[in-house]
Amino acid sequence: IRIGIHSGSALVLPVNGINDYFGQTVNRAARIEGKAPPNGCLLSKDVLRNNTTALNDILAGSGNTEFERIAPMQLDLKGIGELTEAVGFQLVKKKPKKTQMIEYDC
Repeated sequence: IRIGIHSGSALVLPVNGINDYFGQTVNRAARIEGKAPPNGCLLSKDVLRNNTTALNDILAGSGNTEFERIAPMQLDLKGIGELTEAVGFQLVKKKPKKTQMIEYDC
């Protein structure tokens, strides 16, 4: 799985009874996705401008999942006339579930 997230406006049109999204924002998110590593997610700096704690919240993890930060990078994306700054995270491993032994007196 690879995920690319970008923030901005998009054109929403109903196509065959469902909404479809078009525009530069959608294109940039798709191009960012293509640069993400396997089991990784890249977020454009525009996403972090709108939510400064998003990446730290994800990296804090939840339950048995461990993530590793991907260093900030400049992406040269096809069809985009400027470099896109991105940061991200990658799934490192799933932590084993803790088991607890319960003793009963019979």
